[in-house]
Amino acid sequence: MGWLMIIFGTLFLLGAISPGDYGVSRAIWVVVGLPLVHFGYKRAFAKKIADKSAKDEFNSLAFVKGADYSNVYGDTGIAINKSEKKVLLASAEHVKLYDFSQIKSWRYELNTGGFATGGGLAGVGLNVAQNRLNQVSSGFFVVVKDIDYPEWRVAFDPSSKERSPKQEMLRWMEIFDQYVNRNA
Repeated sequence: MGWLMIIFGTLFLLGAISPGDYGVSRAIWVVVGLPLVHFGYKRAFAKKIADKSAKDEFNSLAFVKGADYSNVYGDTGIAINKSEKKVLLASAEHVKLYDFSQIKSWRYELNTGGFATGGGLAGVGLNVAQNRLNQVSSGFFVVVKDIDYPEWRVAFDPSSKERSPKQEMLRWMEIFDQYVNRNA
């Protein structure tokens, strides 16, 4: 949505510099265009700024610095320390440390379907909404012995150049199988 606001704002500003009437209509183009570009920029980059802040905060935790494996994406994170036999799980609201013996199960889900073809702009909107729903329902899920937070979801970066989300989730499945399953 932010990029759309930037594009339309830019078009309004280009309308303000087009040849023709120099009066009130140019001022209207500018008055509409500048706020669109400003708020579009803030919206387009707000998530990236927040993600970097969350990543820095997660990576600054003492447990994460000493962890053998860790991952943070968006507002979720996971870290495992083999020698301490502990797993740290993080979401936007909570960060908790669990012993291996408190972990009941783990799985991953990767949802990719449900895209519309055709339909013009409405089809594009449906695809954007479906893509967001797929991302929110995908992840590495850890079920723990915790009455307040029995299940945690860890997200993975879909634009990662190192590993795809599926490869990363399979990697974490193996990490949990080798360390948590065998040492609980």
